[in-house]
Amino acid sequence: MPKALMFVGSCNGTLPYVRSPKGVGISSYLVDLESGAAEHLADETDVINPTFVAVSRDGRSLLASSELAGDAEGMLSAYAIAPASGRLGLLSRVGTRGITPAHLSFDHSGRYAASVNYGDVALPESAGASVVVYRRGPDGEIDAVTSQATISGHGPDAARQDRPHAHCVRWTPDNRFVVVADLGVDRLVIFRFDATAGSLSKHGEAELAPGAGPRHFIFDANGTHAYVANELNSTLTSFAVAPNTGTFTPIAAESTLPPGFAGTNYPAAIQLTPEGKHIVVANRFHDSIARFSIAPDGAARMLVRGQAHVPDPDPGGAVEISLGHTGYRLQPGHRLRVHLASSDYPLYLWHPGTTENPWHAIRGQRNEQTLVTGGAEPSHLSITVLGDA
Repeated sequence: MPKALMFVGSCNGTLPYVRSPKGVGISSYLVDLESGAAEHLADETDVINPTFVAVSRDGRSLLASSELAGDAEGMLSAYAIAPASGRLGLLSRVGTRGITPAHLSFDHSGRYAASVNYGDVALPESAGASVVVYRRGPDGEIDAVTSQATISGHGPDAARQDRPHAHCVRWTPDNRFVVVADLGVDRLVIFRFDATAGSLSKHGEAELAPGAGPRHFIFDANGTHAYVANELNSTLTSFAVAPNTGTFTPIAAESTLPPGFAGTNYPAAIQLTPEGKHIVVANRFHDSIARFSIAPDGAARMLVRGQAHVPDPDPGGAVEISLGHTGYRLQPGHRLRVHLASSDYPLYLWHPGTTENPWHAIRGQRNEQTLVTGGAEPSHLSITVLGDA
């Protein structure tokens, strides 16, 4: 059975926004890729609050960024990976030149890495960098800082966007540009990257909706589209990307939440599925994973869903579930399916087993439910077909 190493960073020191840190540092697991079972292998405890970890493209080394409460900068630690045991060997450590490091990534040559600093405490621009580029040694160690840049501005949300908050950094697939998502200023900030010197130069920006709060983003395989998970307004924004010019043009925005949900939610991680046709976004507080399909024009579209709360069903009656005003362009090979279920947990919510509205229930009880379909009015899907626009 195919297996792979997985590394998990956890908080093991004081942070103002972590109530009771009980982590150990960085833990390694051996994951069965068929069953999903994970076997614990080892722990690296000589590291403080490794809140983001990333494995190099060759799988030989790992970088971990540490949030250090009260310090003027965070820490970036480089480790060698022992593939047989999952143990980590420290190679080097260097400061992140800013507080609250939030994300890091590797360039496509393997020679460089970059980190971004969220900056949860207000500092003068001269006191902290938003993005830092590091040159890596042959074994994965950090050799030197080769460039850094500071982002300026703010957004309309006074509580969350009073200053820049760089949250994600990635190289474009052709390695020509470094892109930073900044939650605080509602922008993707694009830097031209000199792979010889490892230096950054400001190239341009791409704007998100005011108050969107871009958190994490990804590219498709060929770098012609980018997808941004927005933390503050729970949306996924699709961009068309011109690789030669490094310009980003927004083409669509979709909610990551089901219709009618009015609670607190913060999208977090975003991933492209291995076949490159779908995108998944993690919703925090709503505690779900939103799945999107990539349309022929490159826009990510939420797969259509509908819900109906039926506390006292009529045994002989019909239930109509609206899918809303959703337009979807079918591709060759697509099929339509009617899927009925008494609940949609964990994507949306669990059924409490009572007549209480599931959106308002705070506890549940064991219950059995029966779904009966067919009869005089069998289940069916009615769709409106539109002509070419």
